Amino acid sequence: MKRIQIQNSKQQTTDVKDEKNDYDVLLDVGSERSRYESVYINNEPYPTPVGKDLSEDNKDQLLTNLLHSQSSILAEMKALREDNILLRETLTLYTERQDKIAQDVQDQLRKITDQLNGHLVEIRKELDAALNKSLFDFMDKHEKLVLTLHDQLSQTSDHLSEKLMKVSTRLDRLTRADQPVQQSAEKARKKSTKSLPSL
Repeated sequence: MKRIQIQNSKQQTTDVKDEKNDYDVLLDVGSERSRYESVYINNEPYPTPVGKDLSEDNKDQLLTNLLHSQSSILAEMKALREDNILLRETLTLYTERQDKIAQDVQDQLRKITDQLNGHLVEIRKELDAALNKSLFDFMDKHEKLVLTLHDQLSQTSDHLSEKLMKVSTRLDRLTRADQPVQQSAEKARKKSTKSLPSL
């Protein structure tokens, strides 16, 4: 609703609310044939002939000015509306782009997380396999070492047993060979004992 202020030569101001259209309001103002100093519509001054009546010409000029102002206002409103629509579209596109970027980031993070988890599983498998292989290798190597030592001990024991048997056999032979000598020595000792004069 437009507000029209009418000021006369006595500096008296009258407010008229636009309950009709602008043209009818201006006709009502002009029909009073009063002397107006100025007319304000929405606090915007519209020039009128000072000290003169609002004749038909003045009224037409005022109406022309008003219509021109309306056209300018409508053009500005249209431009603002178009700017508002463009701004909303831009905001919508920006929001959609932000949502898409956020979704892409989440997808990339999920993909990277899955890849890392897969790599961790593979690394764990490789570590387990390496540990098991090392343990098996150690056990196998240890078993081989024990068997080798056992074989060496067995061979050494057999070798020593064989040498002991040889030594024992030689001692037996020496003992048997020494018996006649001992017997002869014993006989000689006894004989010499008998031949000694008694004291």
